[in-house]
Amino acid sequence: MEVKMPAAKTRTSKESEDAPSSSEGAWTSWTSFTSDHTRFVSILPWYLGCYAFLSPYTTECVMNTMNDTCPEITCPYCTGLHGELLRLCRKPEGNNTNNATIINTSDPSVAYAKTFCLGRGRGKEVETKHYAKLVDAIGSSKASSVHALCWALLWGQTTGNTVNGARNKLFSGGPISSLEVFVTIWYGPLFIAIGILNAILKNVPGSFPSLVSASLGVVLWIPQALFITPIGLVSLIQHGGRVV
Repeated sequence: MEVKMPAAKTRTSKESEDAPSSSEGAWTSWTSFTSDHTRFVSILPWYLGCYAFLSPYTTECVMNTMNDTCPEITCPYCTGLHGELLRLCRKPEGNNTNNATIINTSDPSVAYAKTFCLGRGRGKEVETKHYAKLVDAIGSSKASSVHALCWALLWGQTTGNTVNGARNKLFSGGPISSLEVFVTIWYGPLFIAIGILNAILKNVPGSFPSLVSASLGVVLWIPQALFITPIGLVSLIQHGGRVV
């Protein structure tokens, strides 16, 4: 049965002004930080839903494509986590199992993730044209889940790069902005835990059954939701209840 989920939200011109792109791969202004968090908190239910609507393999293909499409802003935390989760998940029949991390580039979900990454999730090309193509190809439920996955990886990528940037400035004695301090204090413990998990997963042999991979995804969703939700709700209030 097809479950209807909200379509990708197209912004008005006013919202476009309020939501500058974090094209550097890290947050450089409070406006972009809060604008993005209105998106992050709004996609959390559909992000969780991906573990029901999508196979673990498709999920990790989307995540890795989002992280690797623009090498200059690739996040090492995301590379470690989703690279290992892709290696550990069961591949579809006929997949080249000699390469444990091969991505199916012909998958419409992967094509959308690449376009999403290049546009940082914003603009008519991503939010209207390419999202509509995705819906036509895989249906609205799966498309909503893919869209949410892309926003989730953008959160991880941008947060990880911001934390690393602040750490590098601290060690080099460079100036650190109030935003970088806040992101590091708030999200730093979560990303330390991700780094530890990455080290553990590297030593896990073989592959997981699909149910185990999906269950692990749900477990990992919980702390992300707990960290994102308070900031997301405050950001929604700041932006007048609008997802921008």
